[in-house]
Amino acid sequence: MRYFALALAASVMLGTSLQAAQWLVDESPRKRTWEEAVDYCDFKGGRLPSAKDLKSAYNSKIKEAFKKDYYWSYSEFTGDFEQALYVNFMDGSSHHSPKTFKMQVRCVKK
Repeated sequence: MRYFALALAASVMLGTSLQAAQWLVDESPRKRTWEEAVDYCDFKGGRLPSAKDLKSAYNSKIKEAFKKDYYWSYSEFTGDFEQALYVNFMDGSSHHSPKTFKMQVRCVKK
């Protein structure tokens, strides 16, 4: 699957034609806080993916292009805007965490 991820010059398509996320092939070279992740994706011309986008990636063959780690989503935790949702790429679960924690970042196109 490494070849699959590297073979794509600009993005990887996921989902159906009605709701597809275009993933940037390169992920952040280091872990970032949620605010840093938002800024990084903006700088790259993209945005953080939704938790749903990340879950779709985990449940497809494209998960091989992701590290087995935790990835930030843009979704803030309801009732506590100091926290945001993330997806665990070791088991596909999603949870919330303080935005000050550092996690992996992979952006989607705006």
